[in-house]
Amino acid sequence: MNWIAKEINVSVERQTVWYEGVYAVNDFRIRLVVKADTYESQSYANAEVWKNDALEWSPVAKIRGVDLKVEKDLVYAPKSRHLRAAFAADICNLKKKVEAVLS
Repeated sequence: MNWIAKEINVSVERQTVWYEGVYAVNDFRIRLVVKADTYESQSYANAEVWKNDALEWSPVAKIRGVDLKVEKDLVYAPKSRHLRAAFAADICNLKKKVEAVLS
């Protein structure tokens, strides 16, 4: 499947780093959200597909916080660090899960 990034944002809050990417995948619009929190139990990765008929995002796949590869203390990384790259392994895993559902 061909993933075309439409919008990607990485933001930092008090104890959390967020990744949100919206992609065009064939005829689908997919949103990937990864929350890297200092508390593993509050971290997660979700994939959602946009449903035009309902005008809402619908869950497709998820990864539990305990299974994420992103560093749990990412929020404390030096500001010069490229945070987007820290999510690469989890984004790749989430994309594989989405592709398995959409195939």
